Amino acid sequence: MQARGRRGGWEAGKSKSQGSSRQVPARLRLCLRLISSPSPHSPPSTTQAHCQHLSPNTPRIPLHHTIRVANMVATRNHPVDFDENATASPAPTTTSSPRKRATRTSNHTAASTSPPPSPTKTRQVTTTSTRSSATWAHTPSNLTLIWLAISLPLVIWDTGYVLLRPYSMPGGFLHKPLWTPYDLYGRVDHVYGFKAFEARSGWTAAQGTVNALETAVYLVYLYVVFAYGKAERKQGSGAPAKGALSEVGLGALAERRTLYGRLAAWAVLVGFSTASLTFWKTVLYWLNEAFSGFDNIGHNSPAALLFLWIIPNGAWLVFPLYMMYVYGKEIIDGLETATARKTR
Repeated sequence: MQARGRRGGWEAGKSKSQGSSRQVPARLRLCLRLISSPSPHSPPSTTQAHCQHLSPNTPRIPLHHTIRVANMVATRNHPVDFDENATASPAPTTTSSPRKRATRTSNHTAASTSPPPSPTKTRQVTTTSTRSSATWAHTPSNLTLIWLAISLPLVIWDTGYVLLRPYSMPGGFLHKPLWTPYDLYGRVDHVYGFKAFEARSGWTAAQGTVNALETAVYLVYLYVVFAYGKAERKQGSGAPAKGALSEVGLGALAERRTLYGRLAAWAVLVGFSTASLTFWKTVLYWLNEAFSGFDNIGHNSPAALLFLWIIPNGAWLVFPLYMMYVYGKEIIDGLETATARKTR
C-alpha cells in the first residue's frame, strides 16, 4: 500500500507536471517573441513582467531559465554550449555593425583616392602669383617733364640772384649781363629790390634757400627718369588727351616715359613730395603779400601786376598742383592694388 501510495503520488506529480508542460509552451512563445525581437517602444521591464507574471494562475518561471531556453531555441544549431550561469542582463558588446564598417571603409577609400585639384583652382593660383609678381610702374607724361625742363633753369637763375645779393643787384659786378632783367623786376616786387635788402628782410633769402633744395631734388628725379625710364608712345599719366594735342602738333606732350619696380615707387614719392613743397611755398609767398597789405606789390598798375607778377608766379601754383594730383593718384592706385592683392 505504501508502494501504491508512492506510485499514486508519482502519478499525480507526473500528471501535474504534464499539465504544467502543456502551459509552458504558450508562455515561452510569448517570451521568445519579446526577447528575440524586442520592440523599441517596449522597455526591458515590460518583457520581464510578461515572462514572470503572464497569468496569476500559472506558476512562475525564473527569468534566467526563460532566457536560457530562448537562447537555446534561437541557436539550437550553435556548436558551443552556453554558460549556465548566464544572468538576466548580460553585458552588451560593442561590435560595430557591417554597415558602419562598410561606411568607414568607403570613407577611407574615398579619402585615399581623392582626385587632384581641379584645373580651375590651378589657374586661379597661377593668376594670383602672376599678379603678386607685378611691379609698380611710374609713367610721368612729357608735359610734366617739359615743365620741369623749363622751370628748373628759371629757378636756378632766380636762386642765384637772391643768394648773391648785393653783387647780383644793379650796380654789382655780377649784375650784368646775367641778371639785368632783375632791375625791372626789383621795382615791380620789392622783395627782390633794395627795399627788402636794406630792411634786412629774411624772407627773400629763406625762400631762395628752399628753391635751391627743391631744384637739387628735381634734378635727381629727372636723372632717374631719363637714365632708367623707357620712352613710350602711349598716353602719359594725367596728361591731356593725346588726340587733342596732336591736332595742334603737340601730341608728343601727352606721351610718357615709364619706370618699373622699386625705383619707380621711389621716383613718384620724391616727385609728389617736392611738388607739394613747391606749391605750398608759393601759396605762402602769396599769403605773405596778402597779410602785409600788399606792401611789396601794391604800388603797381593792374596791367603791370597781372603780366609781371600774377602770371609768372601763378605758373608755380598751377603746374606743381597738377604734379601733386598726378603723382598722388599713382600712389593711391598702387596702394589699392597692393591691398587688394593681400586680401585675396
